[in-house]
Amino acid sequence: MKALMKIRRITLLGISSVLIIPSARSEAPSGEAPPHVLERRAVTRGRPVEQNTPQAVLNVATLPVSAADYDTFQRERETLFTSATAEEWRVFFQRLRADARPHRMIPGQWHACVNDLFSRLTRQTPPGFNLEEALITTAREAGDTVIRDYALQHLAILGAGSEHGASRALLREASGWSESSLSGTALLNLYHLKDGLEDGTLAERALAVAANPAAHGASRSTALQIGVLLEDERFLDPAVDIARRTPVVAHRVSALRVISVFGGPEHRGLLLQLRRRGPEPVTNLANEALTRLDHES
Repeated sequence: MKALMKIRRITLLGISSVLIIPSARSEAPSGEAPPHVLERRAVTRGRPVEQNTPQAVLNVATLPVSAADYDTFQRERETLFTSATAEEWRVFFQRLRADARPHRMIPGQWHACVNDLFSRLTRQTPPGFNLEEALITTAREAGDTVIRDYALQHLAILGAGSEHGASRALLREASGWSESSLSGTALLNLYHLKDGLEDGTLAERALAVAANPAAHGASRSTALQIGVLLEDERFLDPAVDIARRTPVVAHRVSALRVISVFGGPEHRGLLLQLRRRGPEPVTNLANEALTRLDHES
């Protein structure tokens, strides 16, 4: 006698399937386990696929230590952001400073998630949450330099408003963190905020970084760019030093931009040497500087 069967339609992983469940009255064929111990499986394209446990909705307080992956974050980030309370955001930043990261995300994916959340918070901060304070603490204390850099960038966005003087003060402080690239980020954002332009303090901060051999190469390079923007020839000496010593092409390019503007005939030998060393971006800038010197002689 044929076993009585119940047929139900289910949806598993977005695919409509048919689940066949033996009824309690059906008898197991000879040599098979009784129906009540048979493993239930969904049939997908003719092959059995194990059913997955439904994934919990993300929460900002648990996100840094959850098992979330990047695709899940992208799918649920709108709900994740709009449903978060001020207290949950406080917990999020605490865990962020502890350098927590979902173990299913690589650092680059996690950095993108954090940057996205920071951007949303600067546009719409939930009531009762002090974003400026959270970003300042993160910029000072987080173990991940990229996260600290993002915090500085978003403090600069807040600093555009007159009510956020603490953001500008932190950027001035961070301009002295020359052991990392954070100093350069702070200097560049201070320039865009026009902070220290009139009284010359920005030029002094940038010059201190550019002239410091122990400073991070990227920060020294950014400081040289600030010197060109400010049209300050005091940056020529540190530029010459960097051009001679650095093996990093991007830093050599920044130095050459300063030399091409402020350099004189005494720098011709250095420019010829740099032109021979290359690569192309260095060669091109050296040629421009040499052409200018030829026209002025």
